[in-house]
Amino acid sequence: MADPDVDMNEDRDMNPEALQRIVQFLKRNGLKETEEALSREAGSVFGLSTLDAEPSSSLSTDNVTVNDANALSREYDDLIKYVDTSFDSYKPELAALMYPIFANGYLDLIISGQAEAARAFHQRFASVQPSWYSDDVHVLSRISTSSQAASNELVDNLRKHPFMLKMSKSCVKQLEPFLSGHAQIKDIIKEHLLIEAVDCGMRLKDTVEAMSGGVLGEASKQANKQKVYYGTIKEDFSSQLPSFIQEDSKKKRAKSKDAKEGKKKDPNAPAFDRIPLPDWSDSLKSDKRLAQKEMLKKVKISAENPPSVCFFSILNAHGGACCAEITEDTTMMAAGYGNSTVQVFSLNQETLKHIKPMEKLELLDQEAEDIYQQVLDETKGSPSITLKGHSGPVYGTSFSPDKRLLLSCGEDSTIRLWSTQLWSNVVVYRIGGYPIWDVKFSARGYYFATAGADRTAMLWSTDKMQPIRLFTDSFSDVNVNDFFERLDDISMVALVH
Repeated sequence: MADPDVDMNEDRDMNPEALQRIVQFLKRNGLKETEEALSREAGSVFGLSTLDAEPSSSLSTDNVTVNDANALSREYDDLIKYVDTSFDSYKPELAALMYPIFANGYLDLIISGQAEAARAFHQRFASVQPSWYSDDVHVLSRISTSSQAASNELVDNLRKHPFMLKMSKSCVKQLEPFLSGHAQIKDIIKEHLLIEAVDCGMRLKDTVEAMSGGVLGEASKQANKQKVYYGTIKEDFSSQLPSFIQEDSKKKRAKSKDAKEGKKKDPNAPAFDRIPLPDWSDSLKSDKRLAQKEMLKKVKISAENPPSVCFFSILNAHGGACCAEITEDTTMMAAGYGNSTVQVFSLNQETLKHIKPMEKLELLDQEAEDIYQQVLDETKGSPSITLKGHSGPVYGTSFSPDKRLLLSCGEDSTIRLWSTQLWSNVVVYRIGGYPIWDVKFSARGYYFATAGADRTAMLWSTDKMQPIRLFTDSFSDVNVNDFFERLDDISMVALVH
């Protein structure tokens, strides 16, 4: 059926208006490739920079091209004065509008083909943007054409998703009179921002700034509906820790009492069999017992008891030191370099030892309790060992809790598992095409997490070559991830740049 907006005889007298209606028809029918091809042809024939499939709903056409481009600058200048002269109680919430309006106003000018006006707008108002958006403001300054905007990740996020802001209801009412006299800013807010009016008093400056800095503003209250199990698992090693430091009968009786209390089900804890958890090894239990005893000696940090700090200098770090990880007991450190190597250092008086030759290993009693110590060659050792295997800079390293394994990740899209007894690469986990910025072992040593440039955080287990969970809701690179600092928890936290 022919579309009523398209006259099939218009090809006899083709003009920009007719082409505009044809592009609208193509877009409504999902013919994206044909639409883009026609837009390019129209640009070469009529000298048009772009054809908008729906000009009535586009800010770049209605609000900037038709009207004076300087009107946006005047309105934004009024916004700055309005925020500065507002009551102090409203100022932090109103100031949160500055960046999203600036960014989308600038992009409206770029997409409409007014690069000179956009450059002047950026130069005039870039300095008043919040410091936590300085990197994004710089990225916007490098965009000067609509084609550059179409292929930019930041622009894609800003134009396809609303920028989320939370405001108290009283602040929203305070803003309405200003918007009634500033049509362009009002339209930008309507098209590209989502203001969620919260039923509370004025939000303090510290609260607003703590929630600011996201690519798309704050998180909506709908974003955290999923239940999080943050309680302690009932049959867990953490409930046994006090028993290891109790030596007399009185403390043993207290242990029995604590064990009974520990069996009470925590309503916020996951089911014991919800996540397969590895058993604690004897060596790890011993380390945790020692750590628990050391924690009893801790003192509160104050002017009389300042923290102690130890600085390490890495000499001859070829390509630069990109990352470093220190074991929990501060006995070893692993550093990743820009020349694709990983170097492990001993931080105490003991040297790093290699495994004995095969002919000597065959003579050992495999049932001995200290078999892991016997396999090491005590006669040879070095203060540091260099591991080679990556083909690009190493961006992250992480030791397993028992210090027998080491993970590393880098630009070559691989995660490598190293043995600190064999001092060799035992497993290579591969992710295609994107650098991996960070890797972290869980407190149990079986699971580990990665953060990558593909906007994805991944959960892995050492015995599987593929990730067991993918977390893909990020709008930018996931730069850092970690696990909750709990002995019984493998919940993961991913931090997005």
